[in-house]
This record gives sequence, structure tokens and C-alpha cells, in this order.
Amino acid sequence: MPYSNHTATRREAERMSRRKTFFYILLSLYSLLLFCACGRQETENLGEEYQEGMDYQASLGQQSMPQIQKAGDGYYFLVSDRLYYYAPSMEQAIPVCGKADCDHTGEDCHAYMGSFVNEINYYDHKIYYIAEDKDEIEKVGRYFLWFVSEDGSQREKVAQIATVEEDGGVGFQLCVHRGYAYFVVDINRGVDKKTKTAVQKINLEGAPVCSEVAVYEGYCPGIKDLTAYGNILVVSGSSADTPYGDAPVHTDFFDIRDGSRQQDVLYDPAPHFEWSISLLCKRGNEVVYQDSNSRKLFSLDLGSGETKALAQYGTVHVCSALEGEYFYTCNWAECREKSNFEDYGIEVFGADGNQVAAIPMKEEMSWEYGDGSYLFAIGFHEGNRTVSIIDKEQMLKGETEWKTVLTVPGEDAGDAESSEDADDAGNEGDAYEDGSEKDFME
Repeated sequence: MPYSNHTATRREAERMSRRKTFFYILLSLYSLLLFCACGRQETENLGEEYQEGMDYQASLGQQSMPQIQKAGDGYYFLVSDRLYYYAPSMEQAIPVCGKADCDHTGEDCHAYMGSFVNEINYYDHKIYYIAEDKDEIEKVGRYFLWFVSEDGSQREKVAQIATVEEDGGVGFQLCVHRGYAYFVVDINRGVDKKTKTAVQKINLEGAPVCSEVAVYEGYCPGIKDLTAYGNILVVSGSSADTPYGDAPVHTDFFDIRDGSRQQDVLYDPAPHFEWSISLLCKRGNEVVYQDSNSRKLFSLDLGSGETKALAQYGTVHVCSALEGEYFYTCNWAECREKSNFEDYGIEVFGADGNQVAAIPMKEEMSWEYGDGSYLFAIGFHEGNRTVSIIDKEQMLKGETEWKTVLTVPGEDAGDAESSEDADDAGNEGDAYEDGSEKDFME
């Protein structure tokens, strides 16, 4: 009997199925080996240095709402309502879904995270996030802390963190760090009631019981930012003493080992809607912050209390805490005020104040900071959402062109454009630059 195309196709499908099964076995063994190697270090003995996989990724957390997280040699992207994975060996990011014949558009796709999920935290081989239960339609307003496994196949509730009955809206902040999930539930209760807002925590390595860590009481209380460095949880909270009064921001440091509180490490007396002092990072015993009124960068020595002005970098947007070698400035605010984005971009400075790179940006791009290897930007153009990167080694050589590694077509994108972008997003064809087949979470 002649060797038919049908037989060849069937054998190819069987071969691919075996390859995929073998890949998931390897992935599981790899995760197990990493888990055993880490041995679940005692979180209180991790010291002050950054511990990859155990610490909050401060340089990738934009106002406690990170949409990009590093995991080993790769990165997870939360774009629209789906989770994607990208590694440097890949040409394009791919959905975190291992379901056979999944088109990655429905709610039964493993990559689907929910309509209102806006942040992810990677910790100890899991991706944590806050969301309702999409299967409990009749119980709207019940919010849970969830985790999803690295390959998207396992998804579990950790604990319920809020029940919201009011119709005024709710927001969340999440910081997963050294064995605990620290979070804020921000419910709009108006400005004429004296209430409180609190940072709470859940033990991820024991009974998932909620307890309060930091409380801010008054009129219209709120948490501006929540982040962590080493054994320190950094909370910037505000409240007013009277209805419609000013709500200055107090940046407090909490020792996660004993709960001790160092109040007003930074204090901003301006009204909360006119923040002028912003903590950029904590590096060892030094705090780096920006005074936007003077447009200067300052450092504070936590031991001596000495404050000194650093070099004049312009409007500093962020200082990456993970690499610690460069300062970044961004002129987005000025461009927005002028409604002119022709000169929109990022400037990169060394510790000596000398510029080492200038990176152009497009109006529709939002800079999501980066880590020691890459800068990231999320874009929205003609209905499509994109994730682009710049390799920092290449950046220092003067190569500052953004490389788009994910394009997610929007509902209002044209059919032809959507089809083309779907291919670009890695949903079809090979995803790896080295020519190997795309088995991972296809």
C-alpha cells in the first residue's frame, strides 16, 4: 500500500504528541529539581540581598501593579485577560496553555486570567493574582487570592480576601514576598466618612489566615504604594484629618521578621493628589527618592539620617533596584502636558551622571521598567496590545530599537491585520529563533 499523506500526517501528529508529553515531563522534573534545590529556605534567614524567586520584583512593579514578571530564564506577561510566556531563545511570546486544539480565545483556555485581573506576582514557581471566581456568577463581589502553575495547568484559590457589597468600586494591590502575600483592598467609601485602610498578609507556607500589618485611619485613607526589599516592607499611606482635607503621604518601613515599624522614613506634606516625594528604591542602607518639585534625586542614609542630593538627572521616572547601576528618566509627563510626543523617550544615566543611552518611545507605549537584562514597554495601537523589549547589553552599544515580542489583536482590529498579528504573536508557526519546534504551552 502506498505511503499516503494521511498516514504521514497521522504519524507526524503522534510524533508531536510524544514530544509534547516528553516536554511536560521534563518541565515537571525541572520544577521539582528547582523546588528541592531551593529547599524552601527559611524566609527569615534570607538576609537583605535580593533573592530571585522569593522576593517581590520591585523593579518590575509599577505602583504595585506589575504586568511582567521574571521566572528563571523567562518572563510572564499579563496582557488583556491572558497570561503569556517569553524566553530570550524565543522569537515571540506564547499563551500559557497546554490544552490540545485550544485557540486561546475562550474562558476555558488555561491562559485566561479573568476580565479584571491587572497584576501578577511570581513567587516560588507560581504566579499569584487577585480575582473573583468566574464559576460563581451568583456570588459577585467575592474576591480571592489565586495562584496558577508555571505551565497554566493548575489553578487554585489560596484564600478569600474580600467581599464587596458596595457599588462604589474596588481596587487591589499585591506584593508577594518571602513567604507572605501582602495586599490592600481599596474600596471607594467616599470622602465624608472616617474609615481605615490596611495592608494585610496571608501566610503562603502555612494556614492561609489574614492579619493586618499596617493601618491608616482618617478621612479618605489610602495606600499609595506597596513594595518590599529584603526584610523590609515599604508602605506609603495617606489619610486626611477632616473631610476634603489634605492627605499627606507617610512612607513607613516595616520589618517583616518582627513587625517593628519605622515611621515617616519619607514624609510628603503635599495633598495626596499632588505627590511631590516618591521613593524610587532601597539599596542596602540607602533610600533613593525623587522630589518632583525641585526635579532632583536624593539619597537618604538610614543609619545616620543624612540626606544628600545626587546628580541632576531631570525628571527621574524610576531607579531599578535589581541592577543598581543606572538611573532612568522619562519625559512622558512633559510630553503629555504639551500634547506633543515627538521627543518622547527614556534617558539612561550611569552613577556618575553621564548619559549612556537615549531610547525613543512612541506615544502609545507605556514603559514598564525592567530588570538587569531587559527594558519592557507595553503598547496599545489600533486596537492591538503589544509587549516590546530592549536588551540592555545592546542598549549600551547604542542599539535602542524596541523589539516586539507579543502582539495581541484587539476586537476593533481589522481582520487582515488581526490575522497577521496572530502569526506575529506566536500562535502559529515556530516561536524559537534557533528553529526548534514550539512545544512549550502551545
